[in-house]
Amino acid sequence: MRDYPLFVPPPELAVKTPREWTKDEAASYSVWLQSHARERVDGLLRFFGIERGAPSAVLLRELGKRVTEALRSEQFSRGGILTTAGLALSADMGLLLAELLLKDCDRGLQWETVQKPRSDADFHQPILSGFGSLSFNPIGGSVAEAAGVLSGRRDGDFWGQDRLDFLGERLISV
Repeated sequence: MRDYPLFVPPPELAVKTPREWTKDEAASYSVWLQSHARERVDGLLRFFGIERGAPSAVLLRELGKRVTEALRSEQFSRGGILTTAGLALSADMGLLLAELLLKDCDRGLQWETVQKPRSDADFHQPILSGFGSLSFNPIGGSVAEAAGVLSGRRDGDFWGQDRLDFLGERLISV
C-alpha cells in the first residue's frame, strides 16, 4: 500500500494546539482548511480508487468500509493508536462528510470557528453550523470515530449514510 499524504497545517499553527491559538490564528487555520479541503478529499478518493461523481450514499458506504478496514493496518495505526497517517485519513473522511453535507443539505449550513466559550471542546476549531442549537465538528468527530473503531467501540457507522441523513433531518427540521 502506498503512503497516505499527511495532514500538515501551516507551520506557525502546527506548533500550537487550537486552544493556544489567537483568534486570528484560529481564523487563519479555518481559511487554510477550507482552501485545502477539496484537494484533501480528492486525494482520499484517489487513494481508495473511488470516483468523485458517485452519489453521496455510495461514497459514504464504500469509503466507510474501506477506511474502517484500512485503519487496522500498520500505516494507519499501531498498538490501537492512530499514526499521523491515520489521523490524516480520519481528518479527510471528516472533510468528505462536511463536503457532502454542504452539497446535499445546504440550508444555511456553513463553516464557523468556535470562539466562545473557551471551555468548549471545539474552541478555535472549524465546525459546521446551521443545525439549530447543534453544531458539528466533522474532523474531530471523524478522528474520534477512528479511535473508536480501533478500540472496538465503534464500527465506522459515523461515516455512513445514516450520519448524513440524521444531520440532514436536523437541517430540514430547523
